[in-house]
Amino acid sequence: MKEFWHKDINTYIGYEDADIYFRTLGDLLSAGLDISESLTIAAQSVPRHQTKLLHIKDLINSGQSLYAATINARIVLSPSITTLLAQSEYDDSLSDISLRCADFAAIYAQLHTKIVQALLYPVLCSIVVICMTLGILLGVVPHIQEVLLAFPLDIPWYTQITLYASKFLRMYPFEMGGCTVLLGIIIFLSRRILKDKILYVLQKIPHIKEIHWLNVSIEYLPLLMLTIKNPRLYAQSDKFNTMRKEIIPIHQSIVEGINNGQLISESLLLVNLPLSNPRYVSKIRVGERNGTLLIALSNIRNELLALILKKLDTLIRIIEPCALLIIALIVGGLAMSILTPLYSLTQVLRH
Repeated sequence: MKEFWHKDINTYIGYEDADIYFRTLGDLLSAGLDISESLTIAAQSVPRHQTKLLHIKDLINSGQSLYAATINARIVLSPSITTLLAQSEYDDSLSDISLRCADFAAIYAQLHTKIVQALLYPVLCSIVVICMTLGILLGVVPHIQEVLLAFPLDIPWYTQITLYASKFLRMYPFEMGGCTVLLGIIIFLSRRILKDKILYVLQKIPHIKEIHWLNVSIEYLPLLMLTIKNPRLYAQSDKFNTMRKEIIPIHQSIVEGINNGQLISESLLLVNLPLSNPRYVSKIRVGERNGTLLIALSNIRNELLALILKKLDTLIRIIEPCALLIIALIVGGLAMSILTPLYSLTQVLRH
């Protein structure tokens, strides 16, 4: 039992911390610093994960690659960065690998910030709506109910629903609180399943679907770069494919085309991916002819990032008025359910 409670667990490194760690490591190695000292300083640059990151140094000093050391240290990074680290199995240039990992971490840090901004507004609006609704039901409706019941009025059905909801909340406050806590626990425990289900539903919306596939393209680029830089990995690239499920058949189709003698630009035309856009394919074709394919893919990555950030900004501008409209409908509906019988009451009092 003691071993169970003290067993080692995975450490999840966020995009910002990964950017700091790998950029520090890459810069120090590029400056000619010893790898052991570079790893120590890089680990110290991320204090909250310092112990785990120092364990990577011990594993590398024992002869493991950066990729193997990261896996064995039970450090979990994003799939794109994990795929880039796989190059350390075949490439001794740790400085280049570290800087590429830092670049992708910085990209996803930007995307993560934008996504948080997109979600923050509706979340805050939801909190405001819940607080206002509870305030109306618990603080205003009971006083209105006393007045309405004192007169023989024909109360509309929607007002009756509001009155019953207010009465129910006042009669069972602890039960409602307990149900809320229980619901929160269930959501927390099943958050991964709920996340997948919510994303599946949201991806039915064209704008969000387009953003999703742009993100998939950015995630696929490290695997494409890996197989380009190390051609012998084509046959065993699945070993390093920690990407989304959508990427697996796409990559298999591209690898099959390459094995049949096609260029990457030709293989990309056969798959359904934003990278298959003729604009990007032409750049890849030029890179293949000039021997600058990795540079071309890096430029395409930057273009895709700029495009996805632009679309996220558009999404935020769409969400804000929609959230305000929902608030207006909910609060306005409650107000109307209260004001309608009050108007009838004034008519009774006049007569």
